[in-house]
Amino acid sequence: MFETNNQADISAMLQKDGVIRKSASMYFENNKDLVAANDFTLALKLGCFDREITYYGTAYLADGAVNYRISAKELELRQFVEKGAVHGLVPTPVLRLIRRYPVPSGQEDDVKAKVIKETGRAVRALYNQIFFHALGQLQGLPATNAAYAGLTAIRDDLIGCYDERELQLFAGLLLTALDSRVLSLQGYGRWPVGWKIHGGK
Repeated sequence: MFETNNQADISAMLQKDGVIRKSASMYFENNKDLVAANDFTLALKLGCFDREITYYGTAYLADGAVNYRISAKELELRQFVEKGAVHGLVPTPVLRLIRRYPVPSGQEDDVKAKVIKETGRAVRALYNQIFFHALGQLQGLPATNAAYAGLTAIRDDLIGCYDERELQLFAGLLLTALDSRVLSLQGYGRWPVGWKIHGGK
């Protein structure tokens, strides 16, 4: 520790201290955006701010039991729903659940697991056992091939068509007919794979 009674030494120390304080003040003034960004990043890591977490869910009846599928990838889940009829399934419409939670560093997986469970509960609350009991009875009804002739006529009009949008629409129409039970699984199986995937060969 430096001690002195010399007036010159005291003046020099005060002057030096003033320079340091001024330099520090100028640093923070000139770099306040950087300092604020660093503070925000640190606060985010500590979980001081809520993060928006989104999951999607659907449910379907298989082998007499209700199954749930939850995913953070909306497109992947919607494709599963659209093509469910191909596998004899009738998934419910996709439900989206958004939650805001603080996510402290190292706890992201735990928070996501919590939202996944909440999504499953939300789907179950919306589509309960009564819904699936009625759905099971509908699924027991025989499918017809009432739409087969009409689909064949549309297919004939599309031969030689290279409009990707129209071909995709036709592929979707096949799935809709199958899902609506106006096209049987056997009738759907008669279509070449190319038409079922993207609407053309």
